[in-house]
Order: sequence, then C-alpha cells, then structure tokens
Amino acid sequence: MRVENLLRVIFSLILVIVLSSNFYTQSSLSLDYWLKITPLKNNKESVENMFLKGREGINNKYIVSYDAYYGVALVEYSTGDCKDGIVKLWNVPEWTVIEVTYLTQDDPPKLKGLLKDLGNYKTRTAGDQTDQVEYYNEKMGISITYSLTTKTVMEISVKPSFTQREKYDCSLVKQKKKPKN
Repeated sequence: MRVENLLRVIFSLILVIVLSSNFYTQSSLSLDYWLKITPLKNNKESVENMFLKGREGINNKYIVSYDAYYGVALVEYSTGDCKDGIVKLWNVPEWTVIEVTYLTQDDPPKLKGLLKDLGNYKTRTAGDQTDQVEYYNEKMGISITYSLTTKTVMEISVKPSFTQREKYDCSLVKQKKKPKN
C-alpha cells in the first residue's frame, strides 16, 4: 500500500512538471522564429549551423533541403555576384541565402500567431489552388500559404525585401531601376 501511494505521488509530480514546463510547439511560434534565416544576409555555413547538413537538389546544387522538427526548410543560394560571365540574379557572393521556404508538416503554425497585423498583408489565390490563400507582404519579402480546407499554414516563404531588391537584384543594379512593388 505504501509503495502504491509513493508511486502516485511520483507520477503526480512528473505530471505537474511536464504540464507546467515551458516548451514550445510549432503552432505557438511567432513569425520571428521563421525569420531566423535572412535572405541576402545568411550564408550556407550559418544555415548549416542551425540545421544538420542538407541535401542538395538533384538538378540544382544551389537549392538545399534541410530536415527540421516542423517539416522541411528549402533554402535557395546565390550562384555568385553579377560580375560573373553567366546569368546571375543577385549581386551577392556565392552561397548567400536568396530564399527560404518552410514546408510545414507536423503541428503547423497558427495563422493568427504568424500574422498579428493582417493589415500589412495582401491576399491572393495561391497559384491555381482555389482552396489556398497566400498572405504576402512584398515590402518585407514574406509569403504565407494557408489552406482553407484544412485551416492550416502550408508554407512560409521569405524572399529578399523591397529594399534588398533595390540594392542587390542584378537587373536593377545594372540598370539603376527601382523594383516593382
């Protein structure tokens, strides 16, 4: 009988500790969490310090996928600056992050947690998917695809911001043009 009571006390303590501990799930993460990797600032080395070594794309070694606890992070890297002889898109060193797309799988983040100020985002149908809405902010370079069917965030993409495009987009740098909004 004493052993039973002791086991109940231990079980109760463990349950209290687990329930009161402050652990985060993906669904409770704010947008700041998803912006850790910044286009045109981070490079492959800094990304690989956040994740384990990635897998290069079959047709393009500059697109690398990384496994993460929430799904997959696809990172596109620069092929080099505008001065190189072949076509370049961004005036940054090779292996600089160009775009990050997070494909959520388990415990997708809540849309309200990501978009606290919906007024800063425009919406459009996500490609030809009529059951998906894309919330985007060109100025910030953020795009979030939301499924109306499953009521979940499908992916989060971070691209160069409006200001970054002005400085680093090869077609704009060469011609001194302003990016289209």
